[in-house]
Amino acid sequence: MLSVIAAIFLPLSFFTGQLGSNLGGISGTNSYNGFWITVAILAEVLRVQLLIF
Repeated sequence: MLSVIAAIFLPLSFFTGQLGSNLGGISGTNSYNGFWITVAILAEVLRVQLLIF
């Protein structure tokens, strides 16, 4: 059970960690809807993972 939970949250943690870094070139920072697009991508990744499991 712990492996399934880790498999779901590790990719999401990777994506949010990349977006939380203080480096230039983060995608979506120049767009007004960049935050919501990122949230939608993360939600879609979660949905696909849950469908696979």
